Amino acid sequence: MTRSFPTHDFTEFHTRELPGRLAAGNGRRAFTAARGLGAIAFRTPRGEAFTYVPTDGDIEIRPGDADAAVVVEIEPDDFSALANDLASGPGLLFPGRIRLLRGESGRFLAWECGWRALYHGTPVFDPDLVDLRDRSGRPLDTGRSFALDDDRDEMAHFLAEAGFLHVRSVFDADEVARFRAGAAAARAAAVEGDGNSWWGVTAAGEKVLTRVLDATFRPELRGLEADPRLTSLIGLSPAELEPDMDTGEAVNVLFKHPDLVEGLGNLPWHRDCGMGGHALRCPTINLSIFLTPLDPERGGLWMLPGSAPYAISMGRYADHDPDGAVAVEAGAGDVTLHYGDTLHAAHAPTGRGEMRESLIVTWRPPDSDPHDGQAHYNDALKADDGVPIAGRA
Repeated sequence: MTRSFPTHDFTEFHTRELPGRLAAGNGRRAFTAARGLGAIAFRTPRGEAFTYVPTDGDIEIRPGDADAAVVVEIEPDDFSALANDLASGPGLLFPGRIRLLRGESGRFLAWECGWRALYHGTPVFDPDLVDLRDRSGRPLDTGRSFALDDDRDEMAHFLAEAGFLHVRSVFDADEVARFRAGAAAARAAAVEGDGNSWWGVTAAGEKVLTRVLDATFRPELRGLEADPRLTSLIGLSPAELEPDMDTGEAVNVLFKHPDLVEGLGNLPWHRDCGMGGHALRCPTINLSIFLTPLDPERGGLWMLPGSAPYAISMGRYADHDPDGAVAVEAGAGDVTLHYGDTLHAAHAPTGRGEMRESLIVTWRPPDSDPHDGQAHYNDALKADDGVPIAGRA
């Protein structure tokens, strides 16, 4: 089941609803993200069009698209989803659900946090405004990790402030060995194009498996969503969440590789709701179980503490890590959990020895099935034959 959202008529939204949101200050919020990007216009196939013009510290809405540096043709239903924060720029662009009639795709994507601020009042990320504090009021030690039996109020506060949590030694060596056996069996069963795996290509031209999407067919990896240690950690969040067991991605297994040049194996700075569904899926928690040590040499994990409440343009950190980013380093058997809209990255391994293997289990709000009939919002990354778009030659 999926929660219902209003249907926004394209013209009525721009002439009646949006002026009220501008008057409430959303345009001033959007201007901080949109200045320097030029004007953008949305246009339906019927020819209706409106342009968003950053000017004088605000956003002006003009009929037509003559003044726009970027013109996007969009179906009315997809625009309604965008106005409900269900669709996203990448989730519309990559599978070809919009047409760029003028301008560059990079500028369209850069505008995303501008329209999120404009439509929803989402604050635009400014590192100078992020002031994370511990329960005593001191600056938060964002590199801190916890033990499973540490004070729950401390752990819950850290998760709420930073948007992620690192917990040491949740699983012992025997459990990790059992998980690794299940991961190896899932890996051996994967076939490119099976719809349950992602593949990449190394610099040497070798096809390699980067992810098994649902490994619960292996008994060693079944039932993790009910493990009391994990449900206890999920319980640190005040949100009502349930295991995400019915979208075809119940327990992911990740395999890192050095020298990957194609495919979805090394992920840039992103949020997990970046392909769509923020209004439905957030707050989602993704929990990782590390089967090998986690560090930059094996393929690390970076978090931007305190970033979850903000709109951040895709590509802002395409060529550098943000100030304040934390490189999480963990041992086999450790666990991390993070809110899906916390900005994070999985950079390429820097070493050539053992690569990182990990499991991901997800908890999401009830009634948050994708609004557009897909099994998962990440389906936007796949072509019609199920092969990831980023993994194609």
